[in-house]
Amino acid sequence: VCRPGDPRRIVVERGVATLNAWSEPAYRRLGVTGQSFGVAGEFLDWFFSRPAEKEMFLNWLAWSLQNEADKPNWAPFFYSSRMGTGKSALGRLLIRLFGEANAITQNNVDKLTGRFNMTVLRSKLVVCEEVNLKIGGGDANTLKTYITEKTTAGEAKGLETERVEQRLCMVLTSNHMPFWIEPEDRRYYIVNVDHEGYARGPRAEEFAVLVGRLEAWAEDPANIAALYNALMARDLPEDFSAKTLNVE
Repeated sequence: VCRPGDPRRIVVERGVATLNAWSEPAYRRLGVTGQSFGVAGEFLDWFFSRPAEKEMFLNWLAWSLQNEADKPNWAPFFYSSRMGTGKSALGRLLIRLFGEANAITQNNVDKLTGRFNMTVLRSKLVVCEEVNLKIGGGDANTLKTYITEKTTAGEAKGLETERVEQRLCMVLTSNHMPFWIEPEDRRYYIVNVDHEGYARGPRAEEFAVLVGRLEAWAEDPANIAALYNALMARDLPEDFSAKTLNVE
């Protein structure tokens, strides 16, 4: 099982021993007390062209870290018609925040919605890149279940299908307009992240330099710790909910 916040590697309940797949990220044990968005703040200011959407995402991210043992019931979906807008860079940053041992990146949602999906279901963060599903398809319906439900069915190779307790936080990205999402679906917060720094765009070189700075900055665990502290200290608005999404 994935039990974020529980330091026990082996959880014993009602006489049954279960292996906890979650492990505390090493940067959280450094003793860093400072709070700073650092270069990540510069990147987010560029990535989100509309401040309200940046605030919404940061509220989701802060809530997910502050309530790590719980799970949100909607997922950010970052769309851009052009490549090179920083979607993958953001995904790598998020994986550092949640811990590389607790996160997984996959192309589309095949591993999550496929038959042998136990490894993915036992993760805390799942970043699904290049998501492009069919309207009304089975994968789209299965994805809804993983976003909203805390328990589901999972299967590992060579083992029987079993009931899984999951606490997934999910982030989706695509270069394809997600027409497969129903207009009133409250499970996805869709953000168009096109900007002038896209690959071969008028400000591509400037943005590439920023992404390079972000990658170098994120390699220092102390910087990730300071970012984590800033998000943990973030005050969430009273009208924000990670459980329901107002599509209006």
